[in-house]
Amino acid sequence: MINTVAQSQDAKFLDAWRLADTAFTYFHSNNYTCAIPLYKKAISEKKDTYFMKMLALCYAKTDSVEQEKSVLEMATKMAPDLLMNGAFCSATLADLYLKEKDYQKALYYYDLYAVKMKYDRMPDRNMHAYYLYLENDRSKCFEGLNMIDSAVAILTPYVFCTYKDLQALTYIPNDPQMKVDSLKHDSLCTRYLSLLVKLHSEKNVKAEYKKAERSFYYYETKTSLQNGYIKKAAICGFTFYDIPIIYNSYGEEYDPKEKQIPEPQIFVFGRTYQLKAFRNLPLCRMIRALPNKN
Repeated sequence: MINTVAQSQDAKFLDAWRLADTAFTYFHSNNYTCAIPLYKKAISEKKDTYFMKMLALCYAKTDSVEQEKSVLEMATKMAPDLLMNGAFCSATLADLYLKEKDYQKALYYYDLYAVKMKYDRMPDRNMHAYYLYLENDRSKCFEGLNMIDSAVAILTPYVFCTYKDLQALTYIPNDPQMKVDSLKHDSLCTRYLSLLVKLHSEKNVKAEYKKAERSFYYYETKTSLQNGYIKKAAICGFTFYDIPIIYNSYGEEYDPKEKQIPEPQIFVFGRTYQLKAFRNLPLCRMIRALPNKN
């Protein structure tokens, strides 16, 4: 009896994926009206967040927003999966509610997205970029609720960064996404700065930036490891409107028996260099360019 039930479940599983494969072909032929019933049938055979994600995309392509939201809400109630489909559904639903200016619901689904992201185990994911873009979207919700102080506070720990900080950890030479990220980052910084000025003033923001420069710290540590190697590490940061920010950190291991310590590829040790790099950040340059208005 148990084997019969298992065989029946396996058959349903295979049927669902056959339906989804056919639907996928229609989807990539832009034939969404044919893909939709097949994905719906697949979901009836096996409730899978991947099928739901694809059905929601079909509805998005056909401007069926209410149906799209209904499918996404169903998907977010399911357990997260390793393929990130549940997280995708939560983020997409949050974006839809943000567009509709339903800020409370958008915040709820952005928070749910963040929870589901904890199940992500992709080693090349750039977590700084992830947090920056997530908090920018959440910041828009707080701005819509006229909570400007919260809109600024959640972005502050992540917005002081370079274009390189936003790249994927798996580097692709001449990747056009690098240009997209730099433009996106500049517009994000411009928005953040306008919120800061609304909350304070140009003169006050410039004065706070000067305080941040004075609070800039840098220190190094060296630790002997059991394998005989030395671990050299450094961390630097500052405070901006009473929010402590770790600007950069790095660590590397080397063999003290070697005549020359290998040069780090992504970090340069030394307070002078790191302070200069901080001053050259896109946001810092924008702040210094502000007029001295009260």
